[in-house]
Amino acid sequence: MSANWYTFKCYCANENTAKKLYQALLPLEDENYGSAVRRLASFPGKSGLTESDLSEMYLEDLNQSETSIELQLQGSPSSLLSKSLTQALTNAGADLLVIDIFYDQVGESEKYYFKNGKSVEYEEIEDELALVNPVCEIEQAMDDDDENKAILLLENGLDPDLLIDDTPLLMQAIQYDMFDLALAALDAGATLPEDEELIDDLINLALESDHLQLISRLMEKGLDFTSGEESPYCLIDYQSNTAAAITRLLIKKGIDVNTVDEEGSILWKIQAPGPIARIFTKAGAKLVVPDDAYSGEYQLDLMTAIAHNHLEKIKQLWDVDKIKKLDRSGLIETCLVHDRVQVLKAVLGKSINPFLPIENDTDDENTLIAKAVGYTAVDCLSLLIKHVPENLNQQQQEIIRESYAALSSDDARQDIVDQLEILLSRLPLLTRVAVAIQKDDVTALTTLVPHVDPSSPEQGEYIPFLHQTIQWDAIQCMKFLLEQSVDLEETDRNENTALGYAISQGNTDMAVMLLKAGSNPDTLIHPSREDLNEQAAEEQLAELLFNAAAGSSQKGKKTMGVMKSILGSMQDKYGTLKPAGNAPAIVIAAYHEDEEVISLLLDAKAELDQTDEQGRTALMMLISAENGKLTEMLLVAGAQTDIKDNNGKSAMQVAKTRDKDLVRLLKKHSKKKGVFKIF
Repeated sequence: MSANWYTFKCYCANENTAKKLYQALLPLEDENYGSAVRRLASFPGKSGLTESDLSEMYLEDLNQSETSIELQLQGSPSSLLSKSLTQALTNAGADLLVIDIFYDQVGESEKYYFKNGKSVEYEEIEDELALVNPVCEIEQAMDDDDENKAILLLENGLDPDLLIDDTPLLMQAIQYDMFDLALAALDAGATLPEDEELIDDLINLALESDHLQLISRLMEKGLDFTSGEESPYCLIDYQSNTAAAITRLLIKKGIDVNTVDEEGSILWKIQAPGPIARIFTKAGAKLVVPDDAYSGEYQLDLMTAIAHNHLEKIKQLWDVDKIKKLDRSGLIETCLVHDRVQVLKAVLGKSINPFLPIENDTDDENTLIAKAVGYTAVDCLSLLIKHVPENLNQQQQEIIRESYAALSSDDARQDIVDQLEILLSRLPLLTRVAVAIQKDDVTALTTLVPHVDPSSPEQGEYIPFLHQTIQWDAIQCMKFLLEQSVDLEETDRNENTALGYAISQGNTDMAVMLLKAGSNPDTLIHPSREDLNEQAAEEQLAELLFNAAAGSSQKGKKTMGVMKSILGSMQDKYGTLKPAGNAPAIVIAAYHEDEEVISLLLDAKAELDQTDEQGRTALMMLISAENGKLTEMLLVAGAQTDIKDNNGKSAMQVAKTRDKDLVRLLKKHSKKKGVFKIF
């Protein structure tokens, strides 16, 4: 089981109080939990902290710095322990307390703030924390991804050499991809670290950032990029224009382009042609092959030579008869990975099919052209595009569409984008619209939409544009379409409106946008074909399992019939109810426990007491999920408590199998309405 990390930062009124608290916690270093509890208990006030509580934990670190204490524990304590320890630290003089919990299993952290033992929001003690610990404020800004606030703190006098968790602010900013903050720290006078290990870390962080301006500034500051432990090797995996510019800067500064170690020279390590390889070659870099580069196994050695562009070895090994006997998929993949177009041409021969699967695999992502895009093999892609037929079938169109859509706008090489856009222009208009939406490319969508006639689709099944924006979470494209006054009530093949589809997918942001734009709040949501097929398959499998367990005897069949009935009853009684068949938007939103959507549906005057095909209301869904807050929201809005579903069960009967608080809540609101039925 993974453990969590608990960091307690205690801020005391004075150094003497901090020293006493530190002395009280010192026994933890020797795992003397009883002594620590007794010392903490000697301060005024009760905490409820016990020795067994602390023994669940492992002390990772304990430090005192003037008026503050930092206590770091590792373990999986109960909420009771964290409360009792919080109270004990408060009693001992921690007027302000920040608890930072890192949940190891999910890799996420949360912070909690206390003042004089009471839980508060960060904003309530922001100024006080800034006085006792300036690190706290900039840490919070960085955690909130608020780069502007962090820069403002620097401009207002924050020390640019501030250490955050023993790391200079400059390096923390680069790690957080806050490059403007890093530049601001340099402007404010941040100095370079003196520790050699930190210098190496800074060099590598800067090179990996691929940020030319930052690296130029660090060079001006005196950082010697030729001295880094990994420099210049960490550049060889990058093929961007920025990486090329950085490489030129490094060479200008005098980096040794012919550095050789047991893994060979720089040119041997650069396994992809492109700007980096060309720059090093022009600067005089030589290809030096490591001693253990080749194993003597024909196919493996040939693939190694191709990967490193070792032309002499390729010529030496090239044997057409041998190659014909090989599984060529490995050779082809190697050519694509390292963009060796001439070798690929030789391996494929005269008949080049860009849509050929590399292996015996029907997956579109495994075709030559899709792989070339995935590996950013520009030269190989150029070759393949020349062999794309004029008339594309549906599958070929889909391969081009998916290949283009898979390109990330942030890091896609422009030469790849340009080549694919040539192919994209040959696809049907609706397909190009779909690609624009999938990439949330408003610019492309703006130019395409005026030419579209959805009433006569070119081919395939037409999916309304709003539904496509929901499918791909394309918020910018949805904003554009809503501004164009598109039909909000247009339905897809399942007869769902865009609002119905958004709610069924649990897409709160888009459901909110559609409701604000005026979508019908009482829209009926139909299950998709996939949902119906999945449900039918589950029911069929359950039936097969029950029949297999029952066997052929009448007694066995009768027993299993009783068990099925009991399980069904238990699901109704204790499980969370699921919407059945066609259901109104408010019932589906209640099933998803989507507070924002439910609130907007209420504002839009949605009918509260609509039911699904089993007669279940939104109120019943929320009660079955034991969501007291949203249950009360519906009750206050006027939801009826006496409606019965198809099995004759009311909201009160559902509540009685869940939580007593829900029963009391229903009774309270029933009395207000004057409902005196006996449930």
